[in-house]
Amino acid sequence: MTGSGRQPVPHQPRPCPLSTYKSGQGSWPCARCPPGSQTNGTGRTSAEACMCHDTYYELRDASNKLLSCIPCPNNSGVVGFHRHRHEDCRCWHGFVREPASEDERLQYCRPAEPCNVSDLLSNLTGPEAYKLKMGSCEARANSSLLPDGLACSLACNAGFGAQLGSDIFRAVDLTLDCEDGTLVRRPPEGYLWCSEASWELPPLVFLGIATAATALGGAAIELRQHRLERRYAQALKPRPVPRPKRASSGASNDHSTGELFSLPNT
Repeated sequence: MTGSGRQPVPHQPRPCPLSTYKSGQGSWPCARCPPGSQTNGTGRTSAEACMCHDTYYELRDASNKLLSCIPCPNNSGVVGFHRHRHEDCRCWHGFVREPASEDERLQYCRPAEPCNVSDLLSNLTGPEAYKLKMGSCEARANSSLLPDGLACSLACNAGFGAQLGSDIFRAVDLTLDCEDGTLVRRPPEGYLWCSEASWELPPLVFLGIATAATALGGAAIELRQHRLERRYAQALKPRPVPRPKRASSGASNDHSTGELFSLPNT
């Protein structure tokens, strides 16, 4: 007699292979898991061990026995242990759900659209020194399209900095970031060019400001130290202590007013 999880063979029982199971003891063969499912090992003893592939969600009975695997919409699947409802199906990376609202039932997942960057690159980049260069976009974008989910940055030649119009101090973001056909990040609108002044002046101004701040900070510390020294010197000066008045004798009064001095405790 063959035990649970083993299939009968002429000489010796063997474990049930992948995608099969056997419950109880007997000479019957191992049962196959429902279509679209498999076990994660051999020798399984019940249909509970059957699990649907990632492109299906599961229909089980009250005892957790797998009844069937229901396919998710195109280009979607389930991840992790939440795989029991249609709502557990999620679009794979690079695909976008339709309809877009999570409150509506998923119908299908379409490929995400690339971003058309042809006009943008032709206006901003060029061989001239004052024109932006492709930077990291050269490896990630062709002459017209930036794929969905990718970001890259334009750049200036060495010794040049990006400048918007005549503003040499503004930091300019040169990133291009595409999400489903839309550039969610892009260089600002306006006359954007590369200039030597934008590269050289901001660091010099920052250095000047930092130097001035250091000098002011040093002067403030010196003034504070001087004030503390004055207060300490004043605290060390002797303070007058009034002498107790003498009692009057006869008709004459002693009008002398002597003073004693004491030093503060240090």
